[in-house]
Amino acid sequence: MLFQQLIKRVRFYGVAVMRRLENRFKEWIKNPSPQSLVVGTMIDVARDKHNLITENVLHRHQLTILQMRLRGSISELKADCLSSPATPEGKSDLRTVPG
Repeated sequence: MLFQQLIKRVRFYGVAVMRRLENRFKEWIKNPSPQSLVVGTMIDVARDKHNLITENVLHRHQLTILQMRLRGSISELKADCLSSPATPEGKSDLRTVPG
């Protein structure tokens, strides 16, 4: 009985905390403060070359996928993914293929 009440309270407070975090996150996304832009810019200036190159490669890959989707050659993209190395579970990793 005491254990069930404890579980009920933990759930109640857990749900309340998650709702509050969700609301704060939504508010943060809707109204970014000007200070966050300044801080983000300062952090970007301090990043090293390796991290910037890695991010650039990731963005180029995402653009390539988007361009292939727009051209309608998604089947080519699936074929490329199927020819890529398999994941440790032995399955091809098709998570990069949208839709």
